[in-house]
Amino acid sequence: MQSKLSKNRKGAVKMKKILAVVIGLVIVVALVGPFGSGYIVESRVTKLLDSLKESLPANSVKYGKLQRGWFGSDIKVSIKDKSIAFEAVLHISHGPVLLKKGSLIFGLGYIDIKVTDSKSKVTGLGAIKEILKQARIDIVLNYQSTVTVDATINKLVKPIEIEKIKVSQLNNFRFNVNIELENEIGKSLLAFDEIEIISGKTKVVVNQYDSAMTFLKSQKGASIGGTFAKIRSIMVNYNANGKSRKITLNGLHLKTNTQAASGKISQESLIKIESIAIPGEKLLSLKIPLSLRKLDEQQFARYEKLVSVSPLNVLELSKVITLLIAGEPEISMDKTTIKLGDKEATMTFMFKGVPLKKGDIVGIFNFRKVIYFKLVVDTPKTVLKDLVSLVNRLVNDFSNLNSAGSSMNASDDADGTIDRWISTKFITKSPTGYRLQLEIKDSKMSINGESHKSFLFP
Repeated sequence: MQSKLSKNRKGAVKMKKILAVVIGLVIVVALVGPFGSGYIVESRVTKLLDSLKESLPANSVKYGKLQRGWFGSDIKVSIKDKSIAFEAVLHISHGPVLLKKGSLIFGLGYIDIKVTDSKSKVTGLGAIKEILKQARIDIVLNYQSTVTVDATINKLVKPIEIEKIKVSQLNNFRFNVNIELENEIGKSLLAFDEIEIISGKTKVVVNQYDSAMTFLKSQKGASIGGTFAKIRSIMVNYNANGKSRKITLNGLHLKTNTQAASGKISQESLIKIESIAIPGEKLLSLKIPLSLRKLDEQQFARYEKLVSVSPLNVLELSKVITLLIAGEPEISMDKTTIKLGDKEATMTFMFKGVPLKKGDIVGIFNFRKVIYFKLVVDTPKTVLKDLVSLVNRLVNDFSNLNSAGSSMNASDDADGTIDRWISTKFITKSPTGYRLQLEIKDSKMSINGESHKSFLFP
């Protein structure tokens, strides 16, 4: 019995020693960890701010020296443009243990942004200040060389005005991005329930927007990845010719997938609008498939680097574009469909790069030589008349926004437009309706098989 009690006492003493060691380690990590994290935080924050500088107009972003403490650091950032001048103080709490939204998390650092108020007019970059002031923003620096940004706005406290445009409502806005700073790869999510934008007497309301994006780098440094976005509806309300107008777009979808294989970039895209409703007009729907093939991976990576820096090296950019075209890249639209009522028009096109002679560089005077383009449009007679009538009406409306003037007879004008196109051979009659065939080849343009001269193609 005594032997058993003795063993229990020894076991308890051993557990207490282990517990003391664990507690000691936790205390050491809690006290020493933030000090070590502070050094890593400095380089990560600098990279983050450098990325911000590259994405905004030149010389608009400046930042001071990071003031590093034991448990936290501070750095001042200023954004200055013609219309805006304000400062923000970034306070970075050092990890490894951080407090985020009332919960303990593990990470390198947590950034809190405090914006200094200014009297600047909210135009251009000024919108950034208003968004920062109204959004809940959480930025976490992770030990895996990544940064995670969460931004949310449940409801706007006050409208955001950007020049003559006012964002009057923004409900349940959510943005999340996780990116590896060193390689600029990661993923992002953006969504909101509703946004209302007003310009003059025109109001646009977008409902249920959701999008996701992955951004990766190929082996040669070119941007690849995928995008998905959908919108439940967009409603446009405006006044024209003394009348209230409304356009409703339902079921908008966008999907892209960009890949690299065998030294070439390829991309497949699809744009769809399930319905476009305009009172007095037939229901319209749209489907646009796009393909990109045979884009040189290495030269495209060079192109991306060149256009990301300021000032732009025009000569070097022209050389890279020449090499891209030398690979004979292709952009094609296999079959776009525009459905109006129960009938539809179709459109296909092909754009292909044509290599120049060795030693030549693409420029203003020889751009015609590098283009091969072919467009074919087939449409039933009633669809073309309805489309021209619709376009004429919208052009007339938007030319007379907030005007009390009288509107034209769009249907009568459509007949006149189609007759002019036939007489000038811009379109030809086919057994099922009308056809347009446009081709650019060997620096010359032809329409429906006949040579056609213009300012660009004399």
